[in-house]
Amino acid sequence: MCIVVIGGMDRLAPHYREEAKRLGISLRVFPTFERDMQQKLRNSDGVVLFTGKISHAGRREAINAARHHNIPLYQFHNCGLCTLRDCLRCLLRNATGETTPPEGGGQTTRNTAYPDDSCQLPPRLPQMAGHRHA
Repeated sequence: MCIVVIGGMDRLAPHYREEAKRLGISLRVFPTFERDMQQKLRNSDGVVLFTGKISHAGRREAINAARHHNIPLYQFHNCGLCTLRDCLRCLLRNATGETTPPEGGGQTTRNTAYPDDSCQLPPRLPQMAGHRHA
């Protein structure tokens, strides 16, 4: 699984990569907006966008690139290691369809949206072309 992180802090990039490696995820980190973002996102399985540390133009470009290639995009304002760790764990659970036993026992079910209450990713952006917020 290859995930792209856009935004965040330069000094945390090695820690981001280390955490992803520990979880068995290939991670590419772009702390700042870079040219040709569509090309760089093309083969990724997901995009994590830290909105607090990237310009508005960079955010727009990342959103457009993810929509263009139909890549799941998750946005977080915080850019800490714990935020990324939780996000990567949730992405792994959702990708593998890992099951968790329900509270109080019972049958195990396949998770579709959120595996458990501690794993709540924001919903994907809608894939609407030309949609603008007022």
